[in-house]
Amino acid sequence: MALKTKRTGKQLPSPKIPRKSKFQADLAPAEDRMVRGLKQELQLTSNSDFLSDALALFRWAVWERKRGHRIFSETEMGERKELVLPRLESVVSKSRTRSSPSTVAMNRSIII
Repeated sequence: MALKTKRTGKQLPSPKIPRKSKFQADLAPAEDRMVRGLKQELQLTSNSDFLSDALALFRWAVWERKRGHRIFSETEMGERKELVLPRLESVVSKSRTRSSPSTVAMNRSIII
């Protein structure tokens, strides 16, 4: 004897797919122009792509500072400028209280 099943039209629940988050920012006109200019220069067409790239760069900077590394820009002639942002420096001070890495003295130019 074969069993027959009746279809009720109900579908099995599908696995939940995480919903993409929405992000909205109120920018001053100068900041808006800066974002639009950078998007154009980088040939990015969406704000999502711009934000993803910016987050990747900022995440890397935080990771480097947590490890006690400093971030520099260096010209072909060897002139260096160090990136210093108050928020990044606060990450360094928090991580240094947990462990005290050895420091190396270097000449540096500071950008604030």
